[in-house]
Amino acid sequence: MSQQITNEFWVCLDGELVEAGSAKITAVSGAVLYGRGVFTTVAVRGGEPFAWPRHAERLARDSIALGLDAVRSEIEELKPVLRELAERNRLLDGKARITIFDPSAPALWGDGSGRSCSTLIQTSKSDPVPGPLSLTLSPYLLNSASPLAGVKTCNYLEPLLAKEEASRRGFDEAIRLNEKGTVAGCCLANLFWVSHETGNLRTPALSTGCLAGTTRGYIIDRTEVEEVEMTPDELRSDAKAVCVTSSVRGVSPVGTVEGFGNLVPVPDSLMSLIPY
Repeated sequence: MSQQITNEFWVCLDGELVEAGSAKITAVSGAVLYGRGVFTTVAVRGGEPFAWPRHAERLARDSIALGLDAVRSEIEELKPVLRELAERNRLLDGKARITIFDPSAPALWGDGSGRSCSTLIQTSKSDPVPGPLSLTLSPYLLNSASPLAGVKTCNYLEPLLAKEEASRRGFDEAIRLNEKGTVAGCCLANLFWVSHETGNLRTPALSTGCLAGTTRGYIIDRTEVEEVEMTPDELRSDAKAVCVTSSVRGVSPVGTVEGFGNLVPVPDSLMSLIPY
């Protein structure tokens, strides 16, 4: 594209780079009214999206779950656009969010002409990485039987509220349970721990309703991981080292979990699985 790089902040809406303040979507749309959309957040390193195929695969899978008309091949074509946007915003290392959403008016509030599909890409610097995290148990349950379980939708307020509730009590993150009382992960991250019982790495199974995080999958493909279902009491007895994972921060060690005993440091072999 011929536009010059400026100090303005740019986004990409439906393949076109525009200044962020000029990007517009219809107020009466499935995305605005109901959060009908999916997103992924990608780590950008050296101007390149890390583990892009995993993010593209999840966007395609989650789009199908919400009835969006996204096509995997078209999602793959977003990678060079993301690179161009990172360059336009002068971002070498940071993060990008890709959102696929329904811009059409739903039948209840419009002509009901059917869903369409739009994409929005935005970039940002990464958040500061804190030291070892402190975790608590969230009072907000996750519904593993929900049609949205395991889907990273734009309807993201529930995990954010859970994270904010933990923050008000002085914790960095919180472990969430599902309606069966089984550990499902954290508010905005996946949960891993080294097992006292086996010495292996463990994480909640997808059957708990946890999100199939891209970093979670990256780790599972590169080392032996047991996917399990456990109660908080069982986790308390089993976990000797704990960490959480996310696409932007990679592996974050956990220093304390409320109600747990002393934790040992996360093994270097796990910390080094993600190269940033």
